This record gives sequence, C-alpha cells and structure tokens, in this order.
Amino acid sequence: MMSWALWQHWHELAGSQSLEIFALWAEIGILMVAAVAAIVAYKQVNAFKLFEFVKYLQDEGFRNSRRVVIREIWEKRNTEWWKDPRLEAAASTCAGHYDVVGNLLRFAAKGSLRSFVIRSWSESIIRIHSVLSAFMDQRRKSGGSDYRDFDWLYERARRYKKRVGAPWPPLAD
Repeated sequence: MMSWALWQHWHELAGSQSLEIFALWAEIGILMVAAVAAIVAYKQVNAFKLFEFVKYLQDEGFRNSRRVVIREIWEKRNTEWWKDPRLEAAASTCAGHYDVVGNLLRFAAKGSLRSFVIRSWSESIIRIHSVLSAFMDQRRKSGGSDYRDFDWLYERARRYKKRVGAPWPPLAD
C-alpha cells in the first residue's frame, strides 16, 4: 500500500510541467509515426495500382491483339477490314482495353501514375488509335461503343509523342 506522503509526491509530480512536456512530446511522436505510416501506405497503394495497370496493359491477349492491329490491320487500314471476324476481334480488344485504361486514368488516377502510364505507352496508344480510327467511327455510327475515354487517352498521349512512323519492326514485303 502506498503511503500518504508518496501519494502526495506523485500527485505533485503528475501536475508538474515536466510531465506535461513529456506528454506533449509523446503525442508529437505518435503523430509523426502515424504520418510516416500514412505516407508508406500511400506509396504502397500507388505501387499496387501501377502493378495492376502494367499487368492489364501487358496481358498476353491484349499484346497479341495490338500485334494484329499493328502488323495486319495497318496494311488494310483503307479497306473495310473489320468484316474479317479475327481482325474485328483484335480491334475490339485493343480499342476496348485502351478505353478502359483511359477511363481508369481519367477518373481514378492522378499525377505521376497517370503521367507514367500515358508516357510509357504513348507510342502504342497513338499507333493503335490512328489505325483504328475508321473502325471506331464506324462503331459509333452503328450505335456501338463510343470509345470516348480512348480518345481522351489518345489526346494525352500525343502530348508526349507528336507522331509515330511506320509499324515496327518493319513489315516484310
């Protein structure tokens, strides 16, 4: 059992200024730890978002469809190539994927994540949009997808890369 004198001494110490200063520093320390934890969590969320974007953009089906657009549809770009079901499927995949990417970047991603994705895929975005513009116009006229977010993405990509040349690698004659 605590003696009365010890209790009075403790009570005086508890009310002292040094204990208040210690409590203030403890609160500041807790706030700093919380701020650092919040920053680390924010960076982890952004890293996860970036990983998911890259995974989506590097999906094998999407990559194969881009290859068909770049290598085959580009050669037939002045025809009604979309009547070929295989070419139409590749075009739909590309336009649809880039439309989703544009939508996500437009409404869910800001700052460096948006800039990184658009800058890194700008050549592909511009090339695919250029090749598929007649197809997308035809889809819009027939009441299909409007690809508004792909158009938005294309306009942003053009800020990083003004134009692209012929498809790469060079097409065989």
